Amino acid sequence: MGAEPGAVVPSGRVPDEDSARMRSLMELVTLVTASRDYADLLDVMAEESRQALGASMVSLSVWERDRGLVRTLVNVGTLPMHQDRHPTDEVYGLADHPLVVRMFTEGTAWVQTRGDEHGDLAVERLLVRDGLHSVLSVPVHLDGRVWGELWAGRSADLPPYTEDDIAFGRLVATQVGAGIAQAEHVARVERLVYTDDLTGLANRRAFEDHLDIAFAQHRESGVAVGVIVADVNGLKAVNDLRGHDAGDLVLTTFASELAAAAAVHAGVLTARLGGDEFCALTIGLPSDRVVALAEDICRRAHEELEHGVACGIATTEDLGSAASTPARLLRAADAAQYRAKRAESQVPVVAGRRVSPEPSSGPSLDGD
Repeated sequence: MGAEPGAVVPSGRVPDEDSARMRSLMELVTLVTASRDYADLLDVMAEESRQALGASMVSLSVWERDRGLVRTLVNVGTLPMHQDRHPTDEVYGLADHPLVVRMFTEGTAWVQTRGDEHGDLAVERLLVRDGLHSVLSVPVHLDGRVWGELWAGRSADLPPYTEDDIAFGRLVATQVGAGIAQAEHVARVERLVYTDDLTGLANRRAFEDHLDIAFAQHRESGVAVGVIVADVNGLKAVNDLRGHDAGDLVLTTFASELAAAAAVHAGVLTARLGGDEFCALTIGLPSDRVVALAEDICRRAHEELEHGVACGIATTEDLGSAASTPARLLRAADAAQYRAKRAESQVPVVAGRRVSPEPSSGPSLDGD
């Protein structure tokens, strides 16, 4: 790990202290190059930056150019009561912070000590509010532009930051920028690999990967797993009579309704398996709540689509040992969906339950 806060002093350093700085920087480089998700990487970069800079606390913030705001993504270290590690609404207007404006527009790094009569008044207020004695602020660059800010603060028991610390602060910020670039690249690749191009939902590969993970949790702790398979009725007729653009509109309309229904329940993955077949994967939802979700999906589809959808459900709670593998659970849901389609049902069919589907009064859709 990097040097402990306060181990690196801004002036009068001895070789051992310079070595500690470089060890901290190399640790940051190593961790940045490791594969990890975006949120985790932000946490790691903030914590390692804090140690490398000998800070009491560090914040990583992004510049939202279109809104003229700075949004804090993560705070680490000794935090005041009003700050959270992962804030949801910690934003600052650039108009209130002239030094920050210069940093974002000109790439200027700066330091300020509390009580400096020549210092920026807005920064002074932040130092007083957060109980800090000095601050180092360095721009983080991404793709040749200022992406955000690395803000490092020291309490009164540590030596104050000086201009001599800016160069090292820029080195640390360079590694933070490299980590963010890598994380965003990984996120873009994941979107390409795991996202359905037409609807923006997860694709079959993503669904199957998540289903495997869900089953591993099920085997380990008994957590309930459910699959809802929904097949859009009448799509072939729409494509034949009105063209594929109209068919695509049917699919994207249902995808939006599926996502909206699933959003009410935490942790539900919605996916397009291919063609006119969609699904929702639930983890930890009791069977009755899975059925309620499927009923909502069918209701929304009936209101928005000409022929609605056919829904089948399979859960580990209802099927027990009959759903001993991910493939068996998916096949059971698919078979239930097929029964719903054959019966022209407007309500879901649940695998393992002896309930006859309710027939619709619409035209037959057999052969879709």
